[in-house]
Amino acid sequence: MRLFLLLLFFSGNIFAFQSLEIKELQKAILEESCAAVLTQIDTSKVVSNRYRFYRAICLSRTGNQVEALEDLDRVDLTKVANPNNVQYWRAKVNALLQNEEAALNHLRQLPSYWLNYRLLNRVEFEQMRTNNIEFQAL
Repeated sequence: MRLFLLLLFFSGNIFAFQSLEIKELQKAILEESCAAVLTQIDTSKVVSNRYRFYRAICLSRTGNQVEALEDLDRVDLTKVANPNNVQYWRAKVNALLQNEEAALNHLRQLPSYWLNYRLLNRVEFEQMRTNNIEFQAL
């Protein structure tokens, strides 16, 4: 019985080390090292909205746009501190997936004072910037 409890304790600790905390995800995003932590990202559906948001950013930055969008779409905007950031990332990921109308819809939902040239001049919006008249009007 004691051996079983020890094994259970150690296996629980091993699994705990495999899952990243929010601070570690934020650090990976800031240091642009999402690829290095990708295998440690918690893929369970029972995570906080904040974790899901940061996980989506890392997924997007490693080229996993579909998974990133799935996470972003699961974020409850009424329960996050900065819903505008989530909307902006939804627009960016949709732009990368060439879903221009969805990207525009998310940008339209942002307050006009929130959008600026720096945010719209990102590489994710490059194609829309040159080819989409509605995007150019923003």
